[in-house]
Amino acid sequence: MSILNGNTSGSIVYPIAHPFGNIMTPVSIINQPSVTTALLRDDIIICGGTRISLYRISDDGGNEFISSLDICGKARQIAVKDGFAYITARENGIYVCDFTNPAEPRLLHNVDTIELATGIAVAGDILAVVNRHMGCEIFDISSPERPSRIGHFMCGEAQSVCLYEKYAVVGDWMNKRARIFDISDMASITELSQMYVDGFADGVCTFEKNGRIYCAIACGHHSARLKNRRKYENFPYLTAEMLAEGYGGGHGVEFYDVTNPKSPEWVSAIKAPPLFGGLDTWLTFTDGERIVYTDSMNGVFVISVEDVENPKITDSYKLPPIKNPCLTPPSVQIQTGAITSAISVKGFLCTASEQNGVHILKPERPLGEFLPQSLGIDIARKNNSDGKCFYKSEGQLHGFVQYGDRIFCASGNAGIEVLDLSGKLIYTRKTDGICRDVILYGDTLICAESDKGIAVYNTDDALTEKHRIPTEGASARQILRTKGGIAVVLGLWNVAFYSEDEKNGFVLRANQRIPGILYHRHLAPLSDNDGVVANPLAVGPTVLLEKCGSIDMSVVFDTQFCPFSDGGCGYNGRLYAIYQGKCFVSDAPYSDARELKIEGAELDGQPFIVCGKMVLVNRYTGVVEVIDITDSPAVIKKINVGCHPEFCGVIDGKIFVACGDDGIFEV
Repeated sequence: MSILNGNTSGSIVYPIAHPFGNIMTPVSIINQPSVTTALLRDDIIICGGTRISLYRISDDGGNEFISSLDICGKARQIAVKDGFAYITARENGIYVCDFTNPAEPRLLHNVDTIELATGIAVAGDILAVVNRHMGCEIFDISSPERPSRIGHFMCGEAQSVCLYEKYAVVGDWMNKRARIFDISDMASITELSQMYVDGFADGVCTFEKNGRIYCAIACGHHSARLKNRRKYENFPYLTAEMLAEGYGGGHGVEFYDVTNPKSPEWVSAIKAPPLFGGLDTWLTFTDGERIVYTDSMNGVFVISVEDVENPKITDSYKLPPIKNPCLTPPSVQIQTGAITSAISVKGFLCTASEQNGVHILKPERPLGEFLPQSLGIDIARKNNSDGKCFYKSEGQLHGFVQYGDRIFCASGNAGIEVLDLSGKLIYTRKTDGICRDVILYGDTLICAESDKGIAVYNTDDALTEKHRIPTEGASARQILRTKGGIAVVLGLWNVAFYSEDEKNGFVLRANQRIPGILYHRHLAPLSDNDGVVANPLAVGPTVLLEKCGSIDMSVVFDTQFCPFSDGGCGYNGRLYAIYQGKCFVSDAPYSDARELKIEGAELDGQPFIVCGKMVLVNRYTGVVEVIDITDSPAVIKKINVGCHPEFCGVIDGKIFVACGDDGIFEV
């Protein structure tokens, strides 16, 4: 500095305490992209991304590779019990891996989940999995190679779950709260209470101290003070007003006393720095004395809870800046790698990052092992639905199609179930992967088999495989007919078009990324197999027309749609769209939409058009509404099937809906 502007002596510089504790530095780095980590046993950790690998951590923090196996998609969270790992992989469900012999890992099973398997927890013989929008599933894992689904409850937009005593706690993400459920009776799971926080709620963990039970809730994104989270979406600069209103100010951990789960009491909170953008995942872990809080691009924080009313950050660490980042407006902060999970082993903290691998850090004071989760309940199976069930599947029934006097059902882990027209099972054809969808193509049956691609079967008594279409590692989830071929949902973001080739079977013609997430069965036909309409979360009905190896894509509404309550499909040269309790009709080229008035209609669900009628299916609420859309639109009937319908089709001239684990119901 210039001597004209101040003293050149260092004597005037006073050291101050860093507000986020001791800055940790890596002892070693595992150079494998990893979204999640878990402790297998003793000194062995699991690193999970598209590859699941085992590493041994030495006493000095070094690491040694042991073995690995590959999965389809990407691991999100891992739970471990007795050498078996249960790995959520979003649209690919749950992978069960046998690591009892770490040198020879085995992939045992791929479990079909109700939606995007995200958060996971294990305690005793109970496995809990939260599926982003479609609730929490409970599995019996007394036989690890074949988890058995025994319960399910809805819990908002949840991405994380923890188990203790007889309770499940979930982080209800965008609703900025954690929720406590009593799961002791799988036939009647009840919500006990809610805990509101100053930020979007995600990871949850519990610990006991001085005879009290506490819950630590990880938060992120925006403070509860911010009423309009999109207000500053396109701002290129940070302003004082943004900070004052809580933009990016939701990061931190909040503590509740949950000793009485029916009446939890807020205890304290500790804040991390504001953050703008970054991956929306934040987790908490505990060794009983400290909380480890992974805060995405904010890094990782170790928090002392010696005094729960006055938590203190003792250690922190932030990854290096990203090279050539894709900035999220407002782009005023340096974007770093995102820490998305952590595990404690031999006193070290191992943090997972998809961009930077696993960094092995040494806190100022060694960490203990993270507390295991424990439940004290007996497993009781869920009662079957008492609705008007046509057929109860052995798997999760995603869709069906009639061919002559047979019905072919896409039944998840059960494969293809073949029924007669009375709903009686004739036989089951096991599939290579999870059976997600079936359609007829002439006299052949085409099946979406998740990570095993697309299978084409002759419709003989044995369903002989004729041809298999590879999908390059992407999960095949839904199929529709198009002119000269098929359209297939691959993963969460892509729709691929295949055409029939006499010599090579089906060949890929075009692949289109969608501007939003296709959560489940959110692809619908346009008229006369012209093309398809995608219904992603975000922009709403998106028309895709395949022409000479390329895709013409047009967004019809370009506004925030909910693909469980809204959507669009084609009929008689028109596009029908449901949006916020209204029905709109658009003629090709689908640029202008007019409202279609339907007296008394609830208009809340994903539309299917069958037998000249519009059937609205709300998978979240279970409501099915049938509407006449001829010259005088009118409601024909509305029912609640008491489960989660996801597909509508026709059997022998009558309308039926597929309801996942509850089977097929007549409407």
